[in-house]
Amino acid sequence: MLDYFDIILLSLAPIVALLIHVGFAHVVTSIETMITKPDTPPPTLVQTKGKRQVLSASWMRSGTSKGLFIQRKHLPPTQEAWSPWLLAAIGSKYGDARQLNGLGGATSTTSKVAIVAPSSRPGIDVEYTFAQVAVGKNKVDYSGNCGNIASGVGPFALEEGMVRVVPGQKYVRIRSGNRFVIS
Repeated sequence: MLDYFDIILLSLAPIVALLIHVGFAHVVTSIETMITKPDTPPPTLVQTKGKRQVLSASWMRSGTSKGLFIQRKHLPPTQEAWSPWLLAAIGSKYGDARQLNGLGGATSTTSKVAIVAPSSRPGIDVEYTFAQVAVGKNKVDYSGNCGNIASGVGPFALEEGMVRVVPGQKYVRIRSGNRFVIS
């Protein structure tokens, strides 16, 4: 059983493409991440040989943060089952403070995830849920939000084909799916 994860860049050359979305985010690269299979049933992931799964995602810079952007359809159907997948992808599965076995950079600004899906609500193009993966803890917090990561949701939705734009369109209508706790 493997307790690490391999990153397979989806480019033919060993060059990481840098796409700049003016005013929004810098798309560092689209990746497919191979992670150790968590203890939850596999969602719509591709089974590989052995005990690993393929999770299609993009690692993007959004504002002053970096985060993992995932289409909701690639995760289990319930939010409660997402945490093992996110912990493994970011590298906090075993409470690793350095997140060496994942994409996280051992800081809160590089341990963020946006789960994005097309919206069925009138007047909304996409909905997303923000997840803050704890550094050094086996914990994912879904109660907050991040404006930096929110700025990358539109470009990600466009890159993934979740939103169709027409000439002259200047915005993508986004709704946060987080339940905010105010005390």
